[in-house]
Amino acid sequence: MHWFWDDAAGIGDSPEAAITAALALPSADPRQVAIRDENVWIDESFELAKAVVYQTPIGPDSGSFPLTDAYRSVAVKVAKERVALAGARLALLLNAALTVSVDPRLGCGAVNGIPTSDPGEPDNIDFAKKRLLYYRCTFYEDEIAKVLADAQRWVAVRAPQVSRPAIVLDIDKTSLSNWPGIFSGRLCLYPQRNLRFSEGWRSLRRSRLAAKRSRSGNRADA
Repeated sequence: MHWFWDDAAGIGDSPEAAITAALALPSADPRQVAIRDENVWIDESFELAKAVVYQTPIGPDSGSFPLTDAYRSVAVKVAKERVALAGARLALLLNAALTVSVDPRLGCGAVNGIPTSDPGEPDNIDFAKKRLLYYRCTFYEDEIAKVLADAQRWVAVRAPQVSRPAIVLDIDKTSLSNWPGIFSGRLCLYPQRNLRFSEGWRSLRRSRLAAKRSRSGNRADA
């Protein structure tokens, strides 16, 4: 029984066969997909076991039960429906777990035109931060969209030229997902992940004051 039902939705060990089988699966009911309670999933399987699995020609004892064509047909149908439902439920859970809600306009309300430097002063880090914030709130997303459009055009041209097209993605943290942290930290990077900008500034100021007192003490001793 386990062997038969394990293979009821199809067998094979090639990615191509798996993709082909997946594309042929029936669409899952959105109302069932939305159910996230695993206890409900268990109850569903239990009811299907009673209503479908342990039905004629399967008997109550441990004897040998030759499967009929009708039983096999129902089993394949139910197995494919459950695989499709399980895949859709898993996708929903993964999307919810991995989706990061980011306000793309965070900090942009304070941007008023192109930052200008003071001709009488050298450019400092604060000016660089203002320029970066201006870029993030004006040109950044347009440039990202252009790069993605270029990539999509290239893939559309290249994919038909090869027998097994594939894309390798280097998934890295970017300012799209890190923007709240980058902005709240005033575009600073701290070795300690939980160190806020104000804490870093206070720590730096304490270090400078300690160094200043040390130099003053040395001069007094001299």
